[in-house]
Amino acid sequence: MEDILIDLNREFYKDLAHKGLRMDGRSTDQHREIWLRTGVITTANGSARLRLGETDVLTCIRYNREKILDKKNNDISVAVTIRFQSGISNNKDWPFNQAHLNDLAYSLKGVLSNSGFMDISGLQGPAVDEMLVFNVDIIILDHNGNIPDAVGLSALAALGNASLTEDDGVFGYTKNKINLMGMPIPFSFAKIGDLMILDPDMKEELTAGGIVTFWLDPGRMMHAVNKFGKGRYSRDFFLNALNIAADKIPEIYALFP
Repeated sequence: MEDILIDLNREFYKDLAHKGLRMDGRSTDQHREIWLRTGVITTANGSARLRLGETDVLTCIRYNREKILDKKNNDISVAVTIRFQSGISNNKDWPFNQAHLNDLAYSLKGVLSNSGFMDISGLQGPAVDEMLVFNVDIIILDHNGNIPDAVGLSALAALGNASLTEDDGVFGYTKNKINLMGMPIPFSFAKIGDLMILDPDMKEELTAGGIVTFWLDPGRMMHAVNKFGKGRYSRDFFLNALNIAADKIPEIYALFP
């Protein structure tokens, strides 16, 4: 009986999508309402809480310096952990579990590490045998679909809330606020039939069987792609999704304080 109900729900949402409709009244290329607050954890170097619809994510950033044996060419290291808050339930058919969160954390680490998010040239830096280490801890407080975008935007907002200051007792840097402009932004799409659905909620994800997430910068350079769950995506799907995402980037940047 449960499988029959799931199939009926999927057919219902497919029918809506083919008519260009969504249960919450959005267009197929529209985000849910995004609520953002930064500096919510006073003991952290940077923090943010972001709600994308009913998906609620808290990010805490702490940085320190660590001695290393071989610095090579790296001045910054990023460690990312993502986890569900204890007690958060999960739908067995939903395409996300802790393994998927670990894959998402790996992509987010790569995006932050390779995008030059902080230019430390010209500043008084750490000793030659030391590296700046950013620890990014992300907790999913509640969810109703599209965890990748909520996680990525919360992490970026927390990063923008952080700064290196000369009196922090850690680095001896002059004050340097991290500029988010130019950073890659995550955009997640579900494919229902032949249609693309931006920012799918959980029922839309279940209907589609999965989602694909692009990390795109204003120059239309793709920094990472994550695919969660089932689904095949054509070249036209990717190109159309990238065009939609590129048009949305200024709108997302405007959210950051």
